Amino acid sequence: MAVAVAPACGDDSGPPIDTGSGLTFATGQGNGDTQDGAESDPPGPSSGASDPTGGESVDSSGTEGSGEACPENPCENEGTCTLVNEQPECTCTREYWGQTCEHPRFVGTIFQGNDQALAIDETGTAWTWEIDDMPSMLEPVAGLVEVVSNPEHVTANRTRMGLDNQGEVWTWSGLEITPAQQDQLPPIAAMSTSEYYALFAAQDGGLWQTHYHDGVQSMDEPADVRRVFIGTTDLALTADGTVWRRPNASLTMAMPPWEQLDFVPPDIIEVSTTMIDGPSHFLALDASGTVWAWGANEFGQLGSGSPSLDPVEDPVMVEGLSNVVDVGAGDGFSMALVDDGTVWAWGYGADGQLGDGIAEDDHSRWLPHQVLNITDAVAISTGDDRGLALLGNGSVVQWGHGQFSADFPTPSLVPLPPVAAVP
Repeated sequence: MAVAVAPACGDDSGPPIDTGSGLTFATGQGNGDTQDGAESDPPGPSSGASDPTGGESVDSSGTEGSGEACPENPCENEGTCTLVNEQPECTCTREYWGQTCEHPRFVGTIFQGNDQALAIDETGTAWTWEIDDMPSMLEPVAGLVEVVSNPEHVTANRTRMGLDNQGEVWTWSGLEITPAQQDQLPPIAAMSTSEYYALFAAQDGGLWQTHYHDGVQSMDEPADVRRVFIGTTDLALTADGTVWRRPNASLTMAMPPWEQLDFVPPDIIEVSTTMIDGPSHFLALDASGTVWAWGANEFGQLGSGSPSLDPVEDPVMVEGLSNVVDVGAGDGFSMALVDDGTVWAWGYGADGQLGDGIAEDDHSRWLPHQVLNITDAVAISTGDDRGLALLGNGSVVQWGHGQFSADFPTPSLVPLPPVAAVP
C-alpha cells in the first residue's frame, strides 16, 4: 500500500485528501459537513499570518516573492502559503513547544475510550481527540510509552494517565494539560483506569490499585501480574498465561476478591473486555496467535459464526483468524490485529465500527471481516462503538460512531494540525 503522507502544513478543514492508499483524511470538524470522500467548500484564505522567522506579515493566500496566488490555502490559519514549482508549501506559524513545525508522527501505543482517543508522538507528547474533532496536545512527558483514559463522557471529569520508560505514572486531570507525577507507586509495567479507580501491574509483578476512597493499595493475589484491564469485569493476566477476574470495583467500599479462570485456555498473552455497562464479552489471545471468546453473543461478537441470546460460558475459538498479535472488545463487537498488518472486526456494526463501509441499522457480522484499506497496522484499540489503528508510517486512522456528525464506516486518517519536528 502506498504511504499516506499529509501535506506540508495540513489541510485540516478542506475536502478529504486522497493519499493513494484508499484512505482519506476525515475533515468534518464537529459540524458534519465532510465525511469520507464528501466534498466541501475549500477554506477561505487567512491573511496577515506572522512569519515565524521574524519577518514581516505575509498574506497567506498569496505567494511570497513570486506574485502567484495559491489556488487554495491548505495552510488555513496555521501558516503562510507559497507556490514552489507550482506546488503549495506552507510556512508554519504555530508553536509546538518552541520548535519548528510539521505534522506529528505517532509511535508506540494508542488508546480509544468511549468518546476520547489518545496517541503518543515522537516527542513524548500525548494527543487527545473526539472521533470528529481536531486533536489537541497535552504537555509532553519524556520517554512516554503508554496512555490510557477513564471512560468518563464529560471532559472535566476525565483522568488521562501516561506511563514513561522508567515506569513512572503521570496524570492529566480534567481540562489540565500539565501532567502530575504519581509518586506513591513502584515502577509500573502496565495500567488501566476507570472513573473511580485504576489498576497497575508493577515491573516486579505486584498488583496495585488507586481508589478514590481508599487511596493506594497493594494486593497479594494474583501474583506475577503482567497485564491489567478494567471493564465491566476487571481482568489480570499473569506471567504464566493464566487469567484472573473480579467484579468491577467502582462503587464498592471493600475490594472484591480475585478468582482464577480455570476454563480459559493456557498460554494467554492478551485479554480484553467491554468497557461500558451492559452485557459483556471477553477476548483472550494465546501465544499461538489464536483468539478465544466467551460471554455475550447476541450480535455474533464471539466470532463463532452464529449469534445467541444466552451468554456463552465456555471459550470458543474465533473462526477464520490466525497469527493474531492483539485484540480489542467493544460494545457488541470485536477486533483483531494480524501480524501481516491487517485488521479484522466482527459483531455489531450499525454505527460503522466494523470498518466495512456500512453503517446501517441491524448490521452485524458473525465472522471476522477485514477492515477496509488497512494493510500496515502496528497497533489497534477499541472504544464502545469505534475503532482506532496506528499505521506503520506513523499516522492514525479511525472509524465508527461520530459524536457530533455522521458515522465513519470506512477508516479515515485523523486530521492533524502541524506540530514540531523531532530534533
